[in-house]
Formats: sequence, structure tokens, C-alpha cells
Amino acid sequence: MKFGYENLEVWNRAVDFAVKVIELVETIDTGRKHYRLLEQIEASSTSVSMNSCPVK
Repeated sequence: MKFGYENLEVWNRAVDFAVKVIELVETIDTGRKHYRLLEQIEASSTSVSMNSCPVK
């Protein structure tokens, strides 16, 4: 059963965007330690879809 927000195009696009960003970040190989920056990029890419989910 889908929830109401899962039917919204903006929510679906936000999820697709987050998936693409996370896949891209996983391909980054850096000699320097930028792990925290990469974690922040991943976290911010999911914020739109996560903030539109109602809290139960």
C-alpha cells in the first residue's frame, strides 16, 4: 500500500535524485580524506524526500 506522498511526482523525483547522488558519491575515489563531506552530500540529497514523509 502506498502512502499519499508516494504518489507525488515531486517526492518521486526527490527519491530518484537522492539515489543518483548516492550512486555517484560511491564512485568517487579520492586520495584525500573527504569522507565527512561525502556523507553530508548524501544526507542533503535525501532531505527533500525524507522531510515530506509524515511522522508516525
